[in-house]
Amino acid sequence: LWRDGHVLMRGVLDGDSVSSLRPEFVQTVEQHRAEWPTKVLQAKKETVGGTQAQFDRIFGVRRKTGAGEQLASSTRLASIAAALLGVPCVRFYQDQLFFKGPGMQPSIYHQDSLAAPLDTNRLITLWLPLHNMTRAHGPLRFATGSHTDLNLLFWNEGVRKSEHPFFAYSMIEERFPIAQLGAV
Repeated sequence: LWRDGHVLMRGVLDGDSVSSLRPEFVQTVEQHRAEWPTKVLQAKKETVGGTQAQFDRIFGVRRKTGAGEQLASSTRLASIAAALLGVPCVRFYQDQLFFKGPGMQPSIYHQDSLAAPLDTNRLITLWLPLHNMTRAHGPLRFATGSHTDLNLLFWNEGVRKSEHPFFAYSMIEERFPIAQLGAV
């Protein structure tokens, strides 16, 4: 994990377990959309910092749903995270439910560690799709090894104007091997 910065682990949760979580998460997304004024959601879909939105998200799902709490308090997932980091235990930082609608832009390259107020880049992010993923869904791509480059934002021509200045990663595919998940 530390060498590449990503690992695909199949069978950590069985398909029936994941399928049983999906209805509650879908209901949470529908409730979220109903609570937000239509104009706000439309504006989010049209622009985020001058570009079309890549996704919507809900923070703190573990406090809002039993399914979120089940995942957040999973000793199995915590044990796997600790083993991957090579530490005796881990702390849970935050949870988010991301959801994409038709026509939303692909997510751009980024480092999750830059969004966390932690003095380390040794953290684990779990990505758990709630349905079978195919290439048509736009599965995750990883810039192998980029997690060790905390100055990644400042490469290229330094910090320059871009569609989304926080993620100025136009040359990432030239600097790192790209790994893409197949069907998940």
